[in-house]
Amino acid sequence: MAEHQLPRRVRLRGGVLATTTADGMTLVNAAGEVFHLNLSGRIAVVALERTGTTAAALTALQERYTLDPVTAERDLHRLLAQLRRARLVRTR
Repeated sequence: MAEHQLPRRVRLRGGVLATTTADGMTLVNAAGEVFHLNLSGRIAVVALERTGTTAAALTALQERYTLDPVTAERDLHRLLAQLRRARLVRTR
């Protein structure tokens, strides 16, 4: 997969705990490391968990923040890169 391409399907890894908060979301990976997401991160992760597709996450971000498609894709790509490094998601 090229660096700029989004995977089509993304899910939280098994064993990852997720809790929504007033200002975002808290995730805990299998190693017990805690990660905090802001509201836009929460919107993307909730859409991914509901549908498993990055297309749904892009749509959710665009609708919530009136983002153009290029900006939404760039922001989602950055979020997914961080989530992958933290071993929080699996992609296909």
